[in-house]
Amino acid sequence: TGCGNCPRLNQYPAAKFDNTKANWKWKASLFIYMPNVTLVPVSYWLGRYVDESLLKNVKQNVIYNGIDTNVFKPFDGGASVGGVDWSKFTIMAIATRWTEANGYQDVMKLSSILPDNCQIVMVGLDEQQMSNLPKNIIGFRKTESFTQLQELYTKSDVIFNPNREVTFGLVTAEAMACGTPAIVLRDTAGEEIVDEQTGFVVDTIEEVIDLIPRIRALEKKKMSDACRFRVNELFNADKQYQKYIDLYNAVISI
Repeated sequence: TGCGNCPRLNQYPAAKFDNTKANWKWKASLFIYMPNVTLVPVSYWLGRYVDESLLKNVKQNVIYNGIDTNVFKPFDGGASVGGVDWSKFTIMAIATRWTEANGYQDVMKLSSILPDNCQIVMVGLDEQQMSNLPKNIIGFRKTESFTQLQELYTKSDVIFNPNREVTFGLVTAEAMACGTPAIVLRDTAGEEIVDEQTGFVVDTIEEVIDLIPRIRALEKKKMSDACRFRVNELFNADKQYQKYIDLYNAVISI
C-alpha cells in the first residue's frame, strides 16, 4: 500500500527526513520491469511477503541461508565462558543488536516469570542494557569468538528466538548445528527451521515456561543428534551454495 509517516526513522540506520513515500513509489516503478531478475527469499515465510509486496511480479526462488557445520558443531573443548552456572536450566537468546523490534522486551518478560532454578544467557547487549539486567539474565556483548558462541550454544538447554520479523533465523540454525533445540514463535520464519524432533513453536511467552519440564525430560543426546542432522540436511552451507550455482546456471541458459 506504500509507505509514509515511518515510525522507525530513529532506528539504525537513522534517517533525518521521512522520504519513505517517495522512495516506495520510485522503487515500485523500477521493479515493474525486471524480467531478468530472480529474487532469492531466504525462507518461504519471506517469500509470502514478497507475493504481497511491490515485488510480487518478480520471479523468486527460495534458498535457505547456509550454516558452516564445521564451525558450528557441539563444543567439546575446555570452558572459556565465565559467569554462567550451567547447573541451572539455561535459555539462550542472541541478537546482533537487541531492539524492541527483535524481541528485547519479550526476553525481559520471560525473565520476570522464569522459575528460580532457571536462567537466561543473553548475547548482543549494549552497555546500557548490560547495566540494567535482572539477576536471572547473564549478559554478554556481541562476541566475535566462534569458540565462545559454540560453547554458549552447546551448553544451553534451549535457544529462544523472540524475533517476529526475522527473515530466516540464522542463530536458531547455528544453535541447532551445535546440538541445541530451539523455541520459535508461530507465524515466523523460525517455524521452517525446526520440526517435532528439534524444536517447539509457541504463540506466547508464557508457553516457554510450560515447555521447561518437557525439555528437561527429553533425552538430550537423541535431540542433539536430531538437531545436527536436520541442519546438515537442510541448511548445510555447501548444499545451499550449490543451489545458488544451479540457479545462476539456469538463468544463464535462458
